[in-house]
Amino acid sequence: MKKIMQTTAAVSSGVLFYNKTVSAEELKPLSKFGLIADIQTADVDDAWNFSKTASRSYRGALQALGRAVDSWHSSGVDFVVNLGDIIDQVNETNGDSRRILALVLQHFSRLDVPVWHLVGNHELYNFTRDELLDLIPGIANNGCMYHDFTPAKGWRAVVLDSYDVHCINNKEASEFTETAFQMLEEHNPNNVRAERGTTNWSAGMSGLDARWVPFNGAVGEIQAKWLKNVVRDSVEKGEKLIVFSHVPLLPGCAARATLLWNYSEILEILDGGNTIAVFAGHDHKGGHAVSPTGTHHVTIPSPLNITGSLDTAHATVELYENSLRLTGSACVPSYELNFTNKASKL
Repeated sequence: MKKIMQTTAAVSSGVLFYNKTVSAEELKPLSKFGLIADIQTADVDDAWNFSKTASRSYRGALQALGRAVDSWHSSGVDFVVNLGDIIDQVNETNGDSRRILALVLQHFSRLDVPVWHLVGNHELYNFTRDELLDLIPGIANNGCMYHDFTPAKGWRAVVLDSYDVHCINNKEASEFTETAFQMLEEHNPNNVRAERGTTNWSAGMSGLDARWVPFNGAVGEIQAKWLKNVVRDSVEKGEKLIVFSHVPLLPGCAARATLLWNYSEILEILDGGNTIAVFAGHDHKGGHAVSPTGTHHVTIPSPLNITGSLDTAHATVELYENSLRLTGSACVPSYELNFTNKASKL
């Protein structure tokens, strides 16, 4: 079989260089998919984030999405995953949620492949869950916002609902709203029931306790049981797992203030299978860390970060037998996620 020497060059900061000899067949990925997170666009001028540490390009984020769709068209992806926060909360304040959502969905509609959308906190600031089901194609599978699918033979993809349990109640309250408030009040001495923007929920919070704030959420008991069954089934079938979650699951891959409330419980479930990678959003800076069992946790930076020539913030992931190749654009680093020697509990 003909051998080809392939060299990867830097696409942006953070790329891992490698040189290796591979077969022509090995160069073809088993699957290729697009990733984007925290588009959070709005028809408002650029502004500082809540902590005044970064400027947000609200209109530019929509333009970055258009460039992402163009890129995925040209590279030929099999599906796309939007990791959540499709529009910003300010649209709800301005009464502009549906118009801005329609602009975002116009870009995604140019794709002729499946597009899966995850639920983030900004979806829930703007819409009820029933509205999300009506307005956003691909935000659920058979009416459920957590589900799984097969991206390639021998692989299982899992989509989590990070806000199964939450206390974002400006649009609606669920049966878990009071439970969520009580969970927060056990760990956070601040007034977590106060209206957004009227108090600093993070005051005095440090370390891993910083995650106990109302803009995060948890995976509920029913979803956790479902996930255990999916992982068990994947083990029986010898499948590798990739996971998509709006809220990050592993300390080190994102700011501690952005972690899932019950991240340790979910990590324990995922460690029961051959979980290769977890892709998340929520933390606009992004990040990457590897768990003790060798699972890669990648947080995708937000298009709100674009500036000047750094005018894109998306990724294309190629899935191979023994690695995942994430090619980032401008604001998003590129990674070669190798798992040949990955530890697991299989």
